[in-house]
Amino acid sequence: FAVSFLRCSVPLQMVAFLIPLLDDKFPLIRSITCWTLSRYSKFIVQSLGHPNGREQFDKILMGLLRRILDTNKRVQEAACSAFATLEEEAAEELVPRLEVILQHLMCAYGKYQVH
Repeated sequence: FAVSFLRCSVPLQMVAFLIPLLDDKFPLIRSITCWTLSRYSKFIVQSLGHPNGREQFDKILMGLLRRILDTNKRVQEAACSAFATLEEEAAEELVPRLEVILQHLMCAYGKYQVH
């Protein structure tokens, strides 16, 4: 149990550390944070059953959706890629959030078409 807890605890702490960096003032930090979170996607989805797992998942999802609407193209690209990776892992876990996801994607589509 202790080894399992430690394996789970360290990535949870890492992901919690990364979430605020999605809103960092520097585009490079936001972009790298999107990429890094994408690397943890499988773990993030597996953590849904843990205490705070659902809350953390929602913060990551909403953070990535905000970054999809970022003013910086590289951040947009990293966020789209990270969202696609998270979506592949989460699958049906996203169903309750489809409306907000579609709203953000439609807004992004409109924004990208203008530029």
